[in-house]
Amino acid sequence: TPATAAAATSEMTVSYRLATEADREALRGALLRYFYPEEGVNTCYNGSPEVAPDDVDFYVNLITEGCTTLAIEDGTGQIVGFCAGGMLNGDEAQNMAQLAQTTETEKFADILRFLAFMAKQANIAERYGVSNIYYMYGVGVDHRYRQRSVASALMEQQFELARKLGAAVAYGDTTGVKSAGMCKKLGMEIVYSIAYNDYR
Repeated sequence: TPATAAAATSEMTVSYRLATEADREALRGALLRYFYPEEGVNTCYNGSPEVAPDDVDFYVNLITEGCTTLAIEDGTGQIVGFCAGGMLNGDEAQNMAQLAQTTETEKFADILRFLAFMAKQANIAERYGVSNIYYMYGVGVDHRYRQRSVASALMEQQFELARKLGAAVAYGDTTGVKSAGMCKKLGMEIVYSIAYNDYR
């Protein structure tokens, strides 16, 4: 019955760890299951709601950075949350713009150009007078585990990784009101915002 299912869900617990190469396909499945269907830029894209395969590959390949944190459902071993991050190498706006020239799909190229625009407007290095910058690419949580502080826990782990790597600032782009609210509760500040329709 629904009541039984709800009770079972409330008793589920999660453990947290860093992703390894062995998690690549499981992370790919998680991205497609509960991240991309609701990710703002993907769903608002004017060309197609379909997920760009090279966009997914980009997220999966971030595992090699060693900074993708996972929430694992105890008992099943299923990935029920993730947050991908890493230290930036040079000018992020320029890096994103250059990557946009080599993508497989036009959709991912457009997304990268948008992220390059955001990075240029935020101008984190100059704004804070720093060069060691940690970037959080995205966070996602399975629907069954929302409102249980899983995303906040994943973000806190990202902050700790940033500190260990010597970052002076950690930042990311949010594409939803709820994620922006969570970031503010975690002590982050909004340095730039724009409506996607205004950008287009």
